[in-house]
This record gives sequence, C-alpha cells and structure tokens, in this order.
Amino acid sequence: MTPQDDLEPENSSHSKREKLSSSYKTGRQLQELTEIELSRSKIIVLSLDGKPQRIPLVTNH
Repeated sequence: MTPQDDLEPENSSHSKREKLSSSYKTGRQLQELTEIELSRSKIIVLSLDGKPQRIPLVTNH
C-alpha cells in the first residue's frame, strides 16, 4: 500500500480498478481484431503432431 491509498476511499479505488480493467480488456479485443485483419493470409493451424495445416479463407471484398 502507498500513502495515497490511505487517503482515497476504498470504493473510489475499487471503481478505478474496474474502469482500468474494463478499458484494458476492450483495448486488447480491438488489438486482437486488428492483428487478425493485418495477418489474415498468414493464419495456419497446427495438427497435434505439429504439422501446419492451411485454412482456406474467404475474403470479404
């Protein structure tokens, strides 16, 4: 704990954590969507024995 934590009410600190957590999760989801769009043609699936298997992708254009 920091001295500043002692000055802030508990529920204020809790709401800040929830807001930060929510923002992080939203940002992470948007980043994942962007990464998928940027590298869509490079997506492959590995079989259980480690051999790559290509996935046929349908373009949206």
